[in-house]
Amino acid sequence: MRKAFAAVLAVLAPLWARAGEPGASFLAVTLSPYADAVGGNAAFTRGAEALNTNPAFLGDAPSWEFNGAAARLSEDLQMVHAALGRPAGGWPWAASLTYFRVAGAVARDATGAVTSNNTTDTGDAAFALGVARRAGSSLSLGATGRVFRSTLGSYTASTTGSADVGVGWRRGRLALGAAMKNLGPGQKFLSQTDPLPRSWDVHGAWDAGPLAFGAHYVDEAERKVARVGLGLEYRRGPLALRGGYQIDARGGGRDEIDPLSLGFGYQWRRNVTINYAFRQSATDTGAVHRVLFKTTWVGTNAPGKTRRAAAPAPAKKTPPRAKPTTKTPAPAPAKTPSPRRRFKISR
Repeated sequence: MRKAFAAVLAVLAPLWARAGEPGASFLAVTLSPYADAVGGNAAFTRGAEALNTNPAFLGDAPSWEFNGAAARLSEDLQMVHAALGRPAGGWPWAASLTYFRVAGAVARDATGAVTSNNTTDTGDAAFALGVARRAGSSLSLGATGRVFRSTLGSYTASTTGSADVGVGWRRGRLALGAAMKNLGPGQKFLSQTDPLPRSWDVHGAWDAGPLAFGAHYVDEAERKVARVGLGLEYRRGPLALRGGYQIDARGGGRDEIDPLSLGFGYQWRRNVTINYAFRQSATDTGAVHRVLFKTTWVGTNAPGKTRRAAAPAPAKKTPPRAKPTTKTPAPAPAKTPSPRRRFKISR
Protein backbone atom coordinates (compact mmCIF):
# COMPACT_ATOMS: atom_id res chain seq x y z
CA MET A 1 0.00 0.00 0.00
CA ARG A 2 2.78 2.42 0.86
CA LYS A 3 4.56 1.63 -2.39
CA ALA A 4 1.40 2.29 -4.39
CA PHE A 5 0.85 5.58 -2.58
CA ALA A 6 4.49 6.53 -3.18
CA ALA A 7 4.07 5.77 -6.90
CA VAL A 8 0.99 8.00 -7.05
CA LEU A 9 2.84 10.85 -5.36
CA ALA A 10 5.83 10.37 -7.67
CA VAL A 11 3.57 10.81 -10.70
CA LEU A 12 1.56 13.71 -9.27
CA ALA A 13 4.44 15.65 -7.70
CA PRO A 14 5.80 17.09 -10.98
CA LEU A 15 2.26 18.18 -11.90
CA TRP A 16 1.61 19.88 -8.56
CA ALA A 17 4.96 21.65 -8.72
CA ARG A 18 3.96 23.49 -11.91
CA ALA A 19 1.95 26.54 -10.95
CA GLY A 20 -1.20 26.92 -12.99
CA GLU A 21 -0.84 23.55 -14.68
CA PRO A 22 -4.39 22.25 -15.33
CA GLY A 23 -5.81 18.87 -14.49
CA ALA A 24 -7.60 16.61 -16.96
CA SER A 25 -5.03 17.54 -19.57
CA PHE A 26 -6.44 14.89 -21.93
CA LEU A 27 -9.30 17.32 -22.64
CA ALA A 28 -6.86 19.48 -24.60
CA VAL A 29 -6.01 16.65 -27.00
CA THR A 30 -7.30 17.11 -30.55
CA LEU A 31 -9.48 14.08 -31.24
CA SER A 32 -9.90 14.72 -34.97
CA PRO A 33 -7.04 13.52 -37.21
CA TYR A 34 -8.39 15.80 -39.93
CA ALA A 35 -8.05 18.91 -37.76
CA ASP A 36 -4.69 17.83 -36.36
CA ALA A 37 -3.23 17.22 -39.83
CA VAL A 38 -4.01 20.82 -40.88
CA GLY A 39 -2.45 22.35 -37.79
CA GLY A 40 -5.38 21.95 -35.38
CA ASN A 41 -7.83 24.07 -37.40
CA ALA A 42 -11.45 23.35 -36.44
CA ALA A 43 -12.88 25.08 -39.53
CA PHE A 44 -12.01 22.01 -41.64
CA THR A 45 -14.20 19.67 -39.54
CA ARG A 46 -17.91 19.06 -39.87
CA GLY A 47 -20.54 16.60 -38.69
CA ALA A 48 -19.76 14.32 -35.74
CA GLU A 49 -16.03 15.03 -36.14
CA ALA A 50 -16.72 18.62 -35.05
CA LEU A 51 -18.17 17.55 -31.69
CA ASN A 52 -14.89 18.21 -29.84
CA THR A 53 -13.52 20.99 -32.09
CA ASN A 54 -16.43 23.39 -32.67
CA PRO A 55 -19.97 22.03 -32.09
CA ALA A 56 -21.45 24.78 -34.25
CA PHE A 57 -20.32 22.78 -37.31
CA LEU A 58 -22.28 19.65 -36.31
CA GLY A 59 -24.93 20.35 -38.94
CA ASP A 60 -22.55 20.79 -41.88
CA ALA A 61 -22.94 17.21 -43.11
CA PRO A 62 -25.78 15.68 -45.15
CA SER A 63 -26.45 12.37 -43.42
CA TRP A 64 -25.99 10.06 -40.45
CA GLU A 65 -22.37 9.48 -39.49
CA PHE A 66 -20.33 7.07 -37.39
CA ASN A 67 -16.60 7.40 -36.82
CA GLY A 68 -14.08 5.47 -34.81
CA ALA A 69 -10.57 6.71 -34.07
CA ALA A 70 -7.43 5.40 -32.44
CA ALA A 71 -4.24 7.27 -31.57
CA ARG A 72 -0.80 6.68 -30.18
CA LEU A 73 -0.07 9.96 -28.43
CA SER A 74 3.24 8.92 -26.88
CA GLU A 75 5.24 5.77 -26.23
CA ASP A 76 2.93 4.80 -23.37
CA LEU A 77 -0.33 6.75 -24.03
CA GLN A 78 -3.08 5.39 -26.29
CA MET A 79 -6.54 6.67 -27.11
CA VAL A 80 -9.71 5.16 -28.60
CA HIS A 81 -12.70 7.23 -29.62
CA ALA A 82 -16.13 6.56 -31.17
CA ALA A 83 -18.85 9.02 -32.19
CA LEU A 84 -22.32 8.85 -33.72
CA GLY A 85 -24.11 11.86 -35.15
CA ARG A 86 -27.19 12.94 -37.04
CA PRO A 87 -26.20 16.19 -38.73
CA ALA A 88 -29.44 16.67 -40.67
CA GLY A 89 -32.63 18.14 -39.21
CA GLY A 90 -33.48 21.17 -37.13
CA TRP A 91 -31.32 20.11 -34.16
CA PRO A 92 -28.17 18.32 -35.39
CA TRP A 93 -26.59 16.24 -32.62
CA ALA A 94 -23.68 13.93 -31.95
CA ALA A 95 -22.48 11.78 -29.05
CA SER A 96 -19.07 10.26 -28.36
CA LEU A 97 -17.14 8.01 -26.00
CA THR A 98 -13.40 8.53 -25.47
CA TYR A 99 -10.90 6.56 -23.43
CA PHE A 100 -7.23 7.33 -22.72
CA ARG A 101 -4.93 4.75 -21.17
CA VAL A 102 -1.37 4.86 -19.94
CA ALA A 103 0.06 1.43 -19.17
CA GLY A 104 2.99 1.49 -16.78
CA ALA A 105 3.32 5.27 -16.70
CA VAL A 106 6.41 6.79 -15.17
CA ALA A 107 6.77 10.18 -13.54
CA ARG A 108 8.19 12.89 -15.81
CA ASP A 109 9.08 16.53 -15.36
CA ALA A 110 8.12 19.46 -17.61
CA THR A 111 10.78 18.53 -20.17
CA GLY A 112 9.62 14.91 -20.41
CA ALA A 113 12.59 13.47 -18.50
CA VAL A 114 11.89 10.51 -16.22
CA THR A 115 12.06 11.48 -12.55
CA SER A 116 11.11 8.14 -10.96
CA ASN A 117 11.28 4.47 -11.89
CA ASN A 118 7.97 3.71 -10.15
CA THR A 119 5.19 2.89 -12.61
CA THR A 120 1.42 2.87 -12.42
CA ASP A 121 -1.56 2.56 -14.77
CA THR A 122 -3.76 5.57 -15.47
CA GLY A 123 -6.96 6.05 -17.45
CA ASP A 124 -9.41 8.75 -18.46
CA ALA A 125 -12.94 8.15 -19.77
CA ALA A 126 -15.29 10.79 -21.15
CA PHE A 127 -18.80 10.90 -22.62
CA ALA A 128 -19.83 13.92 -24.68
CA LEU A 129 -23.14 15.04 -26.19
CA GLY A 130 -23.48 18.06 -28.45
CA VAL A 131 -26.23 19.88 -30.33
CA ALA A 132 -26.30 22.70 -32.86
CA ARG A 133 -28.91 25.11 -34.13
CA ARG A 134 -29.15 27.27 -37.20
CA ALA A 135 -29.53 30.99 -36.51
CA GLY A 136 -29.93 32.01 -40.15
CA SER A 137 -28.95 30.82 -43.59
CA SER A 138 -25.21 30.86 -42.79
CA LEU A 139 -24.85 31.26 -38.99
CA SER A 140 -25.04 28.36 -36.52
CA LEU A 141 -24.56 27.92 -32.77
CA GLY A 142 -23.50 24.81 -30.90
CA ALA A 143 -22.74 23.44 -27.45
CA THR A 144 -21.17 20.25 -26.09
CA GLY A 145 -21.61 18.86 -22.59
CA ARG A 146 -19.16 16.34 -21.21
CA VAL A 147 -18.74 14.14 -18.13
CA PHE A 148 -15.46 12.38 -17.38
CA ARG A 149 -13.56 10.47 -14.73
CA SER A 150 -9.86 9.79 -14.26
CA THR A 151 -8.05 7.00 -12.45
CA LEU A 152 -4.47 6.81 -11.24
CA GLY A 153 -3.54 3.42 -9.92
CA SER A 154 -6.04 2.58 -7.21
CA TYR A 155 -7.19 6.21 -6.87
CA THR A 156 -10.14 7.71 -8.74
CA ALA A 157 -10.93 11.37 -9.25
CA SER A 158 -14.43 12.67 -8.70
CA THR A 159 -16.72 12.65 -11.74
CA THR A 160 -16.42 16.06 -13.35
CA GLY A 161 -18.26 17.94 -16.08
CA SER A 162 -17.19 20.44 -18.69
CA ALA A 163 -18.76 22.31 -21.60
CA ASP A 164 -17.77 23.71 -24.98
CA VAL A 165 -19.63 26.46 -26.85
CA GLY A 166 -19.07 27.54 -30.42
CA VAL A 167 -20.34 29.73 -33.22
CA GLY A 168 -19.84 29.04 -36.91
CA TRP A 169 -20.49 30.87 -40.15
CA ARG A 170 -20.30 29.08 -43.48
CA ARG A 171 -21.23 30.54 -46.85
CA GLY A 172 -20.07 29.13 -50.13
CA ARG A 173 -16.36 28.37 -49.97
CA LEU A 174 -15.67 30.33 -46.76
CA ALA A 175 -15.99 29.01 -43.19
CA LEU A 176 -15.35 31.03 -40.02
CA GLY A 177 -15.77 30.00 -36.40
CA ALA A 178 -14.90 30.60 -32.76
CA ALA A 179 -15.11 28.31 -29.73
CA MET A 180 -14.53 28.30 -25.98
CA LYS A 181 -13.67 24.85 -24.67
CA ASN A 182 -13.37 22.97 -21.38
CA LEU A 183 -15.42 25.35 -19.27
CA GLY A 184 -16.05 23.88 -15.83
CA PRO A 185 -15.28 23.97 -12.10
CA GLY A 186 -12.11 21.84 -12.14
CA GLN A 187 -11.11 18.27 -11.35
CA LYS A 188 -10.55 17.07 -7.80
CA PHE A 189 -7.96 14.33 -7.32
CA LEU A 190 -7.24 13.27 -3.75
CA SER A 191 -7.18 16.61 -1.89
CA GLN A 192 -6.10 18.67 -4.91
CA THR A 193 -8.47 20.52 -7.23
CA ASP A 194 -6.93 21.57 -10.53
CA PRO A 195 -8.48 23.87 -13.13
CA LEU A 196 -9.53 22.44 -16.47
CA PRO A 197 -7.43 23.21 -19.56
CA ARG A 198 -9.68 26.02 -20.73
CA SER A 199 -8.99 27.54 -24.12
CA TRP A 200 -10.53 29.71 -26.78
CA ASP A 201 -9.76 29.87 -30.44
CA VAL A 202 -10.84 31.49 -33.70
CA HIS A 203 -10.49 29.70 -37.02
CA GLY A 204 -11.23 30.08 -40.70
CA ALA A 205 -10.83 28.14 -43.94
CA TRP A 206 -11.21 28.92 -47.65
CA ASP A 207 -12.02 26.15 -50.12
CA ALA A 208 -10.57 27.03 -53.53
CA GLY A 209 -11.45 23.93 -55.51
CA PRO A 210 -8.68 21.31 -55.24
CA LEU A 211 -6.88 23.47 -52.65
CA ALA A 212 -8.11 24.58 -49.23
CA PHE A 213 -6.33 27.05 -46.95
CA GLY A 214 -6.89 27.68 -43.26
CA ALA A 215 -5.62 29.73 -40.34
CA HIS A 216 -6.44 29.79 -36.64
CA TYR A 217 -5.39 31.21 -33.28
CA VAL A 218 -5.72 29.31 -29.98
CA ASP A 219 -5.03 30.55 -26.45
CA GLU A 220 -4.67 28.18 -23.47
CA ALA A 221 -4.67 30.37 -20.39
CA GLU A 222 -3.76 27.79 -17.73
CA ARG A 223 -0.82 26.41 -19.70
CA LYS A 224 0.28 29.88 -20.84
CA VAL A 225 0.37 28.71 -24.45
CA ALA A 226 -0.83 30.63 -27.49
CA ARG A 227 -0.41 29.37 -31.03
CA VAL A 228 -1.02 30.59 -34.56
CA GLY A 229 -1.59 27.79 -37.02
CA LEU A 230 -1.70 27.49 -40.79
CA GLY A 231 -3.18 24.56 -42.70
CA LEU A 232 -3.29 23.38 -46.30
CA GLU A 233 -5.18 20.60 -48.06
CA TYR A 234 -4.82 19.38 -51.65
CA ARG A 235 -7.52 17.07 -53.06
CA ARG A 236 -7.25 14.96 -56.17
CA GLY A 237 -9.98 12.41 -56.74
CA PRO A 238 -10.57 10.34 -53.59
CA LEU A 239 -7.17 11.30 -52.09
CA ALA A 240 -6.48 14.38 -49.95
CA LEU A 241 -2.99 15.43 -48.79
CA ARG A 242 -2.77 17.70 -45.73
CA GLY A 243 -0.19 19.67 -43.83
CA GLY A 244 -0.08 22.20 -41.02
CA TYR A 245 2.32 24.36 -39.06
CA GLN A 246 1.87 26.02 -35.67
CA ILE A 247 3.88 28.91 -34.25
CA ASP A 248 4.26 29.85 -30.58
CA ALA A 249 2.63 33.27 -30.53
CA ARG A 250 3.41 34.13 -26.92
CA GLY A 251 6.86 32.68 -26.27
CA GLY A 252 7.94 30.95 -23.09
CA GLY A 253 4.86 28.72 -22.96
CA ARG A 254 4.81 25.06 -22.02
CA ASP A 255 4.11 23.63 -25.46
CA GLU A 256 4.81 19.93 -25.86
CA ILE A 257 4.00 19.39 -29.55
CA ASP A 258 6.09 19.78 -32.66
CA PRO A 259 4.96 22.64 -34.92
CA LEU A 260 4.76 20.52 -38.10
CA SER A 261 1.93 18.06 -38.79
CA LEU A 262 1.16 15.92 -41.85
CA GLY A 263 -1.67 13.65 -42.90
CA PHE A 264 -3.92 12.36 -45.61
CA GLY A 265 -7.51 11.33 -46.24
CA TYR A 266 -8.98 8.75 -48.60
CA GLN A 267 -12.65 8.43 -49.57
CA TRP A 268 -13.90 5.05 -50.72
CA ARG A 269 -17.27 4.49 -52.38
CA ARG A 270 -18.46 7.96 -51.41
CA ASN A 271 -19.54 6.93 -47.89
CA VAL A 272 -16.35 5.56 -46.29
CA THR A 273 -13.45 7.84 -45.34
CA ILE A 274 -10.09 7.20 -43.67
CA ASN A 275 -8.14 10.10 -42.12
CA TYR A 276 -4.59 9.87 -40.80
CA ALA A 277 -2.37 12.43 -39.03
CA PHE A 278 1.25 12.38 -37.92
CA ARG A 279 3.10 14.74 -35.59
CA GLN A 280 6.43 14.48 -33.82
CA SER A 281 6.35 15.17 -30.09
CA ALA A 282 8.54 18.04 -28.90
CA THR A 283 9.67 15.87 -25.96
CA ASP A 284 11.28 12.43 -26.09
CA THR A 285 7.92 10.64 -25.76
CA GLY A 286 7.83 9.56 -29.42
CA ALA A 287 5.75 10.37 -32.47
CA VAL A 288 2.00 10.97 -32.44
CA HIS A 289 -0.14 8.90 -34.82
CA ARG A 290 -3.88 9.34 -35.29
CA VAL A 291 -6.21 7.41 -37.57
CA LEU A 292 -9.98 7.70 -38.01
CA PHE A 293 -12.49 5.57 -39.90
CA LYS A 294 -15.77 7.27 -40.85
CA THR A 295 -18.88 6.00 -42.59
CA THR A 296 -22.06 7.85 -43.52
CA TRP A 297 -25.49 6.71 -44.62
CA VAL A 298 -28.85 8.26 -45.42
CA GLY A 299 -32.01 7.68 -43.40
CA THR A 300 -32.38 4.26 -41.80
CA ASN A 301 -30.27 2.36 -44.31
CA ALA A 302 -27.45 0.21 -43.01
CA PRO A 303 -24.01 1.80 -43.32
CA GLY A 304 -22.54 1.36 -46.75
CA LYS A 305 -25.82 0.38 -48.39
CA THR A 306 -28.07 2.39 -50.60
CA ARG A 307 -31.81 2.02 -50.52
CA ARG A 308 -33.18 0.62 -53.77
CA ALA A 309 -35.93 2.58 -55.37
CA ALA A 310 -39.24 0.76 -55.44
CA ALA A 311 -40.14 -0.62 -58.84
CA PRO A 312 -42.97 1.31 -60.43
CA ALA A 313 -46.32 -0.46 -60.47
CA PRO A 314 -47.24 -1.86 -63.88
CA ALA A 315 -49.52 0.41 -65.79
CA LYS A 316 -53.07 -0.84 -66.23
CA LYS A 317 -54.09 -1.49 -69.79
CA THR A 318 -57.06 0.60 -70.72
CA PRO A 319 -59.16 -0.64 -73.64
CA PRO A 320 -59.26 1.84 -76.46
CA ARG A 321 -62.34 3.93 -76.48
CA ALA A 322 -64.62 3.68 -79.50
CA LYS A 323 -64.96 6.84 -81.41
CA PRO A 324 -68.40 8.26 -80.84
CA THR A 325 -70.55 8.27 -83.97
CA THR A 326 -72.33 11.55 -84.29
CA LYS A 327 -75.15 11.77 -86.74
CA THR A 328 -75.28 15.01 -88.57
CA PRO A 329 -78.90 16.08 -88.88
CA ALA A 330 -80.11 16.74 -92.42
CA PRO A 331 -80.54 20.39 -93.13
CA ALA A 332 -84.11 21.54 -92.91
CA PRO A 333 -85.65 22.49 -96.25
CA ALA A 334 -85.60 26.16 -96.88
CA LYS A 335 -88.98 27.79 -96.52
CA THR A 336 -90.26 29.63 -99.57
CA PRO A 337 -92.19 32.67 -98.57
CA SER A 338 -95.78 32.55 -99.80
CA PRO A 339 -96.76 35.31 -102.23
CA ARG A 340 -98.68 38.08 -100.66
CA ARG A 341 -101.77 39.50 -102.27
CA ARG A 342 -101.79 43.16 -102.82
CA PHE A 343 -105.08 45.06 -102.77
CA LYS A 344 -105.44 48.34 -104.42
CA ILE A 345 -107.87 50.63 -102.70
CA SER A 346 -109.59 53.09 -105.01
CA ARG A 347 -111.04 56.30 -103.75
